[in-house]
Amino acid sequence: MRPTIEEVVRTETRIKPKSKLIFTLCVLWLLVIVSPAAAERPNILFILADDMGWGDASCYGNAQFKTPNIDRLAAQGVRFEQAYQAASVCSPSRAALLSGRFPAELKFHRALGSHAENEKFGTVDSLDPKSTCVLPQILKQAGYSTAHVGKWHLGDLLSRDPAAYGFDIARWVDYRSGSRNLGKLPERPDCSKILVDETISILDQIGNEPFYCQLWLLDPHAPLMPTQDQMAPFRKEEPEGFTSPDMVYAAAVTEMDRQIGRLLEYLDKRGIAENTIVVFSSDNGPEDGHAMNARWSASGSSGPFRGRKRSLYDGGTRLPFLFRWPGGGVPAGMVNKKSVISGLDLMPTLCELTGLEVPEADRKILDGESVAAAVKGDTNFQRKRPLFWERRFEVLGEENCSPRLAVRKGKWKLLLNTEDDRTELYDMEQDAREGANVAAGNPEIVETLRRELVGWKQSLPSGPVDPRAGRRYGDY
Repeated sequence: MRPTIEEVVRTETRIKPKSKLIFTLCVLWLLVIVSPAAAERPNILFILADDMGWGDASCYGNAQFKTPNIDRLAAQGVRFEQAYQAASVCSPSRAALLSGRFPAELKFHRALGSHAENEKFGTVDSLDPKSTCVLPQILKQAGYSTAHVGKWHLGDLLSRDPAAYGFDIARWVDYRSGSRNLGKLPERPDCSKILVDETISILDQIGNEPFYCQLWLLDPHAPLMPTQDQMAPFRKEEPEGFTSPDMVYAAAVTEMDRQIGRLLEYLDKRGIAENTIVVFSSDNGPEDGHAMNARWSASGSSGPFRGRKRSLYDGGTRLPFLFRWPGGGVPAGMVNKKSVISGLDLMPTLCELTGLEVPEADRKILDGESVAAAVKGDTNFQRKRPLFWERRFEVLGEENCSPRLAVRKGKWKLLLNTEDDRTELYDMEQDAREGANVAAGNPEIVETLRRELVGWKQSLPSGPVDPRAGRRYGDY
C-alpha cells in the first residue's frame, strides 16, 4: 500500500538538507497521484430487484407485509416517488441503466431470447460495449474494482468476456454456475441468499480497493416457489395444502429483503457503509397474472398506478428508487415527491457523485442526465429533457393495455398510437392514476408533445411491430 501524504511529511525531519528538493518533488508527486478525490472515492453497490412493483416495499406504502431492510435504505437515504425505468420489461431497462441511452435506440425492444427470436422481433443479440459506453467501463478506468453478480439478460456476458464491459469479476451470470440454475424451482427458495453470499465473498476478495458491485437479483420474478416455512407468516384463510398468490409473493419479497439486510450488515461490520453509495431499484413493474409462469404468484403491487409489467402506464415503468450515502451528503429520510428521474440517469449521476466524467463522445449521445442534485436533497430538481417510451409488442391484461408510445414532460404524459387515433393525455400532478384522459381539452399540449414523440419515434431503428401493440383487446 502507498504511504499517506502525512506519513511522508513526517519523514521530513530525517531528510538531509541537500535532499530537500528531492523530498519536495516527491510530495508534489504524491499530491497528484493521491488526490483527495481518489483517496475518498466512494464504493458503489447497485441492487436491482426483478419484477418488483412500486408498491411492494413497505416504505412505498405496502401494508400487507414488511420490508425492513429496504425501508432502512429509505430511512437512511433519499426515496424517489417519481422515478422511472426506460422500459417496462427487463432487457431494455437494464441496457438503459448501464448505457444511459433509450433502449429502443439500441434496438432493445423486448426481453432477449435466442438469436432466432431476436432476429424475428428486430432486437439485438446483446448490449454492444464497443458501440456505446457502459457504466462499469468508466469506473474501471478510474481505478474501481468492478463486479457483476446475478441476472444479466443483456446477451451472453461470459462468451463476450466480462472485461469488455469493464467487469473484473462476473459470477452467477443469469443465475447460472456450472450445472446449477437458480431459476429452476427447487433452487428458488435460496436464490437471493446464494447471490448475496457470492457478493459478500467478492467484496472480501476486493478488500480495501474502491468497488463498483452490481447485485442483480432474480427475485421476485416468476416462477416462485418459497418454502412452507417462508410462507407460514402469510397464511391467512387458505386451507392446508393450498397457497395463494399473496402468500407466495410475500414470502419471496420478504426473503429477498432479509438477504439484502445481511448485505447491509456486512457493510456495517466492514466499516465501509459510510462511504458506500447504495442504490436500490427494480427493472420494471410487477408481473401480470396472464403470464403462465406467474399464475400462482402474480400478487405484486403497482401502488396507486395503472398497469403492470409490459405496460407504458406508470405501473409498468414507475419503480422504487433509493439512494443512500451517509458520508457523501445524501440526506437521511428524505422523500422526493416532485423530481422526475429515470434509470437513464444512473450513469451520469454516479459519475458526478464520484467526481468522474462520461467520455466526451458518449456525452453527445447520452439520453440520461445527472440527477446528483436531487440525490443530494434538491426536491425541486427536474431533468431538462423529456422521457420517451416505446412498446412494439402486445401488453398482457386489458387494464394494462396502453398505447404503444409515451412521453413524460413536466407534469404531462402523452400516450398514443401513430397508426390510429388512440391518444391519451394525463396531468400527472392531478391524476397519477392515469384515469381521466384530458386530451380533448388540451389540443395545444397534445400537438406539442405529439410532435416531439413522433419525431423521436422516427429517429429509431426500423423493425417489426406486433399488430396487437397498443391496441385494446376488443380492437383486434
